[in-house]
Amino acid sequence: MPEKVKEYHFGESGDIHPFETLSRDFFNTNNWYYPEGDIKLTEKNGKIHILSINEKAKYLTLFEKNTNFSVINKEEKKIQLGNENTIKISGTKSETIDLIIYLLEYDGDFKQVNKKRIHLNRLTSLIPSPDTIYCRIAIRISGQGEFEISNVFTSETNPKAIKIRKREAKKTLNQIEVVAIVNDEYLQNIADIVTIISLDDWDEAASRAAIPDLLLVDSTFKYGSSSMESGEIKSDTTSQKLKQVILWCKKNNIPTVFWDIDASIDVEIIREIFPLFDFIFTVDCELIPVYRQLVEHENIYQLPYAVNPKVYNPMRLNKKKVNQFFNVTLAIPKRKIAFTSIDKRIEKLSNLGVEIMRSEVSEEEIIQLDYPKNCTILINKENKSKSQSILSKSIIEVLASGIPIINRSSPIINSTFPGVVQQAWNENDIIGSINKLSTCPREYREISSKSTREIFRNHTYQNRLQYLLDYASIPFEIPPLDITLIFIAHSKEVFNKMIEKIENQSYQQIRIIALISVFDGYEEIFNQYNHDSVYVYLEKYVYENYRISDLVKTKYVSVLNTENQYDEYYVEDNVYAFHYSSAACVGQKDSNNSKGDYRFSETEFEYVDAIDSDTGFFEVKAIHEGSFYDLIHNQTEFIETFIIQKGQKIFSNRRQL
Repeated sequence: MPEKVKEYHFGESGDIHPFETLSRDFFNTNNWYYPEGDIKLTEKNGKIHILSINEKAKYLTLFEKNTNFSVINKEEKKIQLGNENTIKISGTKSETIDLIIYLLEYDGDFKQVNKKRIHLNRLTSLIPSPDTIYCRIAIRISGQGEFEISNVFTSETNPKAIKIRKREAKKTLNQIEVVAIVNDEYLQNIADIVTIISLDDWDEAASRAAIPDLLLVDSTFKYGSSSMESGEIKSDTTSQKLKQVILWCKKNNIPTVFWDIDASIDVEIIREIFPLFDFIFTVDCELIPVYRQLVEHENIYQLPYAVNPKVYNPMRLNKKKVNQFFNVTLAIPKRKIAFTSIDKRIEKLSNLGVEIMRSEVSEEEIIQLDYPKNCTILINKENKSKSQSILSKSIIEVLASGIPIINRSSPIINSTFPGVVQQAWNENDIIGSINKLSTCPREYREISSKSTREIFRNHTYQNRLQYLLDYASIPFEIPPLDITLIFIAHSKEVFNKMIEKIENQSYQQIRIIALISVFDGYEEIFNQYNHDSVYVYLEKYVYENYRISDLVKTKYVSVLNTENQYDEYYVEDNVYAFHYSSAACVGQKDSNNSKGDYRFSETEFEYVDAIDSDTGFFEVKAIHEGSFYDLIHNQTEFIETFIIQKGQKIFSNRRQL
C-alpha cells in the first residue's frame, strides 16, 4: 500500500459490536468463518477478496461458525442493531456465481425473529422487528468465481426523503447553502463566500425543508469510535451525525463532496463513509489513482490549497527589509557548485529576509517562521518527491503576499506559475536570480505584482468553491465586481484615446461613463457608443441633473485623468485592493514624489488619511449620494465628506511604475 495511505485499524474485540461501526469488523478476515475447502478468503489493499472454488452452495458468516441460523451462540461476539439502520455493501462479483447477503435478526433469547436480504451496491434500509436486539451477517455463494468487497457503510439512522421547497433556478454564489464539516480555518475562509450550515445547526436546517445545495467535508474531520460505558455501547455522536447528514443528502439528491487537504488516505474513513461521497478532491495528484481503487466512481480530482486575500496579501510585505535588500549582491562562482552548499553562501543575506524552504521543516514550524511577514525572497528547496505532486500551501501564501520565489526542485510550482516564480537549475542560477532582484528594484516590484495578481485571479477560496460547484453541476452566479470608469473629453481625439486606454486594461468588468462637450463629431460618438458598457452624456447636463447613484450601477467607481498614463493592470490591482483591505476608498499617496525610485514607500499597502488627487477608487455604496462634479473636480473635499467624516477607511495601494 502506498506510503501516503494509512493502514486500516480493525475494531477492538469484545462481546457486543454496534451496527454503526460494523465495517471495522467486516474487513478483519479473522472475524469470518467459512469452509476452507470451498472458499479462499484474503484481504489486500483494504478489500476483502472471496474465491469460490467449486459449484456448491456455501456460507460465510461474520463472528460465528454456527450455520444453524435459527439461533446464535450467546458466548460469541454479537452485532447490536439500532432502532433504524442503513447499510450499503459495495463490491463486484463474477457472473458465474450467485450471491445472497442476509441480515438475520435475533431477540434477547438469541432466537431468530426476522431475515432480510442486503442488495449489493445499493443502500438498504432496515427497520428491525420490535423484539430484535442482535443481528448476524451471512453470505451465501454458489458457483465458481470471485467476489470482492471494497466498501461497507453502516449507520443507525434511516432518514427519509422530504418534501422540499423548489430549488431556485440559479442563486448568487453567496446564496449557495453549504453544509460544511471542515476545520475552523477553512470555515472562516469560506464563510464570506457561501452560506454555511454547520453540523450543530443541521437539525434546524433539515426541519425547514429548505434544501441545501452541497455537503462539503474535509479530511480534518476526526472520525470517532464507539466505547463501552457501564455495560452500554456509546458511539461517537459526531460520527453518527455525519452519517445521518450524508444519508439525508443522498436521499434528497444533494451532491456530497470530500476534500482531502492532508494529502493522505485513512482507509478506515474511506470504508465507513466514502461510498456515499459523489466527488473526492485531493491536494495531492499522486493520490488520485489510489482513491480510484478504493471507491466506486471516477469523480476524483486534484484541488490545490487556496488563500484568503484578507489574510495573505501585500500588506504583509516587509517593505523596510525589502528596501534594505536592494543593492546587495553575491559573487557568482566561476564554476557550478553543488546546490547543497547554498545555505552557507547566502547566510549573510538571512538578516535581509532571504530564506530557504526546506522539506524537513514541519507545517507547525512553517507557521511560526511566517514567511510572508519575514521574507524578501523565498528559495524553494523542498524534497523533490513531495513537491512533484503537491502545491505547497506556504508557496501560495508567500506569492499572495508579493514575495518572489526562486524554485529549485518543484515541477508543479514551475508548471502552475510560469513566468511568476524564478526557475533555477543550479546554485549559479539561484545567485543570479538573487542579484537580479536585489539590484533591480523595478524587476522585483514587477514580479511581486505579478505574483499577487496570479493568486487573486486563480487561487483564492472563491476560485476553489466555484470549481467544486461546477463539477457538482450546481448553477450559480458570481456577484459582479464591476467598476465604472469616468472621464471627460472635449474632442473626438481625446475620447478615442481614453477608450483605447480603457480597452487595454487587463480587468474586463468595466463600464464607461464619458462626459463630453459639444465638439465636431460629438453626434457620431453619441450614435456609436451609447450601449451596455459605454454611456455618453453631455458634461454640463450631468452636473446639473444627476447624482452618482442615478447613473453608476456598479460596485466600484473611479475617475480617469486624460493627461495621465495608466499601465494595463491599473484597474485590476486597485479592485483587488478592495478584496483584501477593509477600505471604502483606494488610491495612491505620495506617488509623484517617488518618480524613478522603485523602492517601496512607507505609504504603500497602508491605511492613510489622504491620497493623491485623481487616483481614487471608491465603493459606490459609500458615495452614492455625492455629486459628479465634486467627485471629478473636488476629490480631496469629496473624500473628506464621504469617507473620512463617515469613519470609512482609505487605503494606499502600490505605486504605478
